[in-house]
Amino acid sequence: MNAEITRRQFVRGAGAAGLGLVAGCGRLPWQAPEPARIVRVGYLLNRPPESATLPEPGTEATFDALREGLREYGYIEGQNLSIEYRATLEGERLREYAAELVRLPVNVIIASPPAAVAARQVTETIPIVLAGGGDPVAVGLVESLARPGGNVTGIPAEVRGGLQGKRLELLKLAAPGLSRVGVLQAVLPP
Repeated sequence: MNAEITRRQFVRGAGAAGLGLVAGCGRLPWQAPEPARIVRVGYLLNRPPESATLPEPGTEATFDALREGLREYGYIEGQNLSIEYRATLEGERLREYAAELVRLPVNVIIASPPAAVAARQVTETIPIVLAGGGDPVAVGLVESLARPGGNVTGIPAEVRGGLQGKRLELLKLAAPGLSRVGVLQAVLPP
């Protein structure tokens, strides 16, 4: 077999590489780098309208925990992360805000019921993460806790029958060396 490359083979190879670059398979050295992807998080809550702006860092533990968790994965507000916050107590307005978040579009919607119900009515593709709230089966967000189906996920704060077993299972997955767990639970009157 001949190890020499003919002029025709060289031109053919260079042409294919050039077409690949032009088609977007790569960038030429003098081209600007691809802009950083900005992740948009929609935060939809059933709250008074005066809280319709995203709280400042340090003012609410929930938002600080969200920001800190995202920061641990490299998402920093103002750089590659945008949090779109909407809040209202009006049911119809919740649905309008949910539709607005879908149009932006956001990558994920964090919501507590009934905001999650409003979000579920306007999208079946954008993931909806429950932030606390009651029983997602009872309000029709998921078919069952074992097999939720659809685009709603998360661990609700309260569910009839409890989620202690599931929470312990998740804790064991997160900390495999764990051997003892203490649980303190408040029992509310019926």
